[in-house]
Amino acid sequence: MDLSEVTDPEMAKKYDVEEGTSLLTYDFVLVSTRETLKLRKEKAEEAIKKMGRSMEDFQGLPILDVD
Repeated sequence: MDLSEVTDPEMAKKYDVEEGTSLLTYDFVLVSTRETLKLRKEKAEEAIKKMGRSMEDFQGLPILDVD
């Protein structure tokens, strides 16, 4: 994320704001279902390890939602 100011007169007009108004910009990435499931599994494993447990304790259960 980046915080800057609106400096383009056309952008200011388009969004009906004054020049100099704070502008928050960010990039986001769309990921595939496969990548999402992999990341969710990794984060669940990290959370379980922090609890002093292992994934073997949870065999057959759905992957935990740690969002």
